[in-house]
Amino acid sequence: MTDEELSKKLNGVSLTALTTFLSNAGKLGEYLKSVSRKEFESDDVQIPESERRKILGNRVKIMRELRGLRQAELGKRIGTSQSFITNIETGRRGASLNNLVALSQALNVSIDWLIDAPPLKPENVAAI
Repeated sequence: MTDEELSKKLNGVSLTALTTFLSNAGKLGEYLKSVSRKEFESDDVQIPESERRKILGNRVKIMRELRGLRQAELGKRIGTSQSFITNIETGRRGASLNNLVALSQALNVSIDWLIDAPPLKPENVAAI
């Protein structure tokens, strides 16, 4: 199968974007493995902000490409610039709450998914 055929099967997501997404997912997995089991079980594991920005960037890029949008188009839809989207996708910057809401609406995904938020535990839901 050629790269073009594979890209069509993936609804236009480029192999580069998919490879980057999977690579960073692997890096996050390696990071989590490096945390001791005791720390992980204590729920106090904090993923570094730079890794969170990479997760956000990869997810924005994947969904933008799935939706067939250019960076400039997505930027216009959320009231920002193409360079803002570039900086988000490359992990050079994070996004404000307002921008996360706009991105989630423009890409038709939840904010939880964009930021890779862990699911709420039942005991935490009961406390809300």
